[in-house]
Amino acid sequence: MNGDAGMVANTILTFLPNVVTTFISFGGAFIIVMQHDPWMALIALLGAPISFLTSRYSAKRMRDFQRDNQNVASDRTVFDQETFQNLQFIKAFGMLDRVTEKFHKIQQESVDVALKQNKFQQSMTIATSLVGQAVGYACYGFAAFRLWQGDISYGTMTMFVSMAASLRGSFSGILGLMPMVIRSGISAERIMEITSLPRDSMEDKEEADAIREKGRECGIYVHMDDVDFAYEEEKWIYQDASFHAEPGEIVALIGPSGQGKTTTLNLILGLYHPQKGKITVGNPGGDELRASSSTRCMFSYIPQGNTMFSGTIADNMRMVKPDATDEEIWSALEAACAWEFVEKLENGMDTEVRERGTRFSEGQKQRLSIARAILADAPVMILDEATSALDVATERRVLRSIIKNEPHRTVIVAAHRPSVFAMCDHVYKVGDHRIEEVDEEGIRRFLDEF
Repeated sequence: MNGDAGMVANTILTFLPNVVTTFISFGGAFIIVMQHDPWMALIALLGAPISFLTSRYSAKRMRDFQRDNQNVASDRTVFDQETFQNLQFIKAFGMLDRVTEKFHKIQQESVDVALKQNKFQQSMTIATSLVGQAVGYACYGFAAFRLWQGDISYGTMTMFVSMAASLRGSFSGILGLMPMVIRSGISAERIMEITSLPRDSMEDKEEADAIREKGRECGIYVHMDDVDFAYEEEKWIYQDASFHAEPGEIVALIGPSGQGKTTTLNLILGLYHPQKGKITVGNPGGDELRASSSTRCMFSYIPQGNTMFSGTIADNMRMVKPDATDEEIWSALEAACAWEFVEKLENGMDTEVRERGTRFSEGQKQRLSIARAILADAPVMILDEATSALDVATERRVLRSIIKNEPHRTVIVAAHRPSVFAMCDHVYKVGDHRIEEVDEEGIRRFLDEF
């Protein structure tokens, strides 16, 4: 995006001035030559049709080359990002040779595209130069013939040849601006592909804020009623799916991997939208809204992977509440059972997390992520396998602490471990294209199967 935006901006800043000056030079030379000798002007522009046709062909090929270059650059960026993000995984599986081979393959693709473009550009430059030289010699020969006939003086002949060269050069300059326009046009198309994507609507933000504030006193429910959802047409994740989570409850979602647990959480967060049915959040006996980008303010979310950012522990905590005091951060860390290891660090909550939290274990990162969600102080908390790296005792302490801190909080957990189910008010199984509430017997069957 930065490269494309820079290309468009540079074209806007340089193209118009160049066009104006080139056209002034072309027009001035053309008028002077036409006034003195129209035939000389026609001879000087003899190569124009050839140059024009050549430029059209060249423009098409250059557009293709530019697209190939940008696609290779995008592939290289994706490769770099994924490689550095997953470096430990690559080393653990001894994949360095394969990753290096893939890197060389991408590099070779980039070289091949550049060589093809270079070869084409050089060929077109030679062809254009030969046409220009032929026209130049024709102009010089015609001027020499006029001088020999005694129709013009030597000074006039020199002026004719100079103006004819200026005329040809100006016309070539106009055609030479085409590659810049082509590159800019492709960059503008790529930018428009991004900017034309639908944006989150925040039209219900005031109502959502009001429900959140009232939720501090009475809590917020989350209802999914008769929902159909599919990523691809007719390939349903589930149909007529329903579940309810009320204030003060812990509700679990269980099911085989890839059957829709995380999808359900994304629907609740308004990141996806159902094809049928509705998902609503609201205060008991009060207002409600359909799940959307506006209602996300009601949720604290702990995703799989426990996203941590560079900076200190305190910086990570304040991402959800910039004005949080040290006491509030300490309280959240204590509630998430994270303070027991944070206080042992040399700099406490001012300890550097490092990129992706590499200095901490998975369990420690999970507790820090839970602490951050607690600090956000939202009426609904969503945990997507967020306690999987904790031992059973710590997991129970964390979940009890979440409810104890805010008795009206609604907690929705996607989990596999039976230790979580014992603390839940309701357990829903996601699978076989439906969502259904299960009892202890249903939970046992699920655990036996998976």
